[in-house]
Amino acid sequence: MKLLPFALVVLLASCAATPPSGRAYEIRTSVYEMPTELAQLLTGHQASGGMPAPASLLERAGEAARSRSDVEILSRPMIRVREGSTAEISSMTSTDYVQDYSVGADGKASAVHASAEHGLALAIEPTLRASQLELSYRIELSQLVQWTEESEKTLSNGEKVKLKQPIVAKRELESKTSLAQGECLALMLSPTISGRTTLVCVSAVPVGERR
Repeated sequence: MKLLPFALVVLLASCAATPPSGRAYEIRTSVYEMPTELAQLLTGHQASGGMPAPASLLERAGEAARSRSDVEILSRPMIRVREGSTAEISSMTSTDYVQDYSVGADGKASAVHASAEHGLALAIEPTLRASQLELSYRIELSQLVQWTEESEKTLSNGEKVKLKQPIVAKRELESKTSLAQGECLALMLSPTISGRTTLVCVSAVPVGERR
């Protein structure tokens, strides 16, 4: 697998609705990887940040995945949450590596392992405000982009070992927005720059309604 720096565009889409207080929502998430230019074309924005967008954005992202070979669907997690509560969705994975070596009293060296966390972590809290749906959101995107060059270290017992460390690019965003009926929230994040983009679509559908 070739690891390269990349741009991340995150799209959160939640169609506003008018359910009664305490209504449960189904948080539906679709994660795509696609060319950065296509993600910018779909969202209509290039700068980082969040803004309301037409709900049709969900359909256009799905159609791109069905019709183009350079668009890949990575995952589609779903979770239910009550209004005023927080839904947490995570696709974080862990990559193990040798961080260092320790030398015991017997003079033997043993590896000290660590892990690098990377992937997507998303928290959404839907709240009905009059005729609008307010979304409070927190998102973290991280990518293992490459490894440091291998370096040599001499341990206290005279043994020479080689080490390399993972480099993880990360971007976090926390905010909230209110959506009118028929609107979605578009979020774009760019931890690093490359020609590929990760795009995430999230819809908050009231339980009992078909969308």
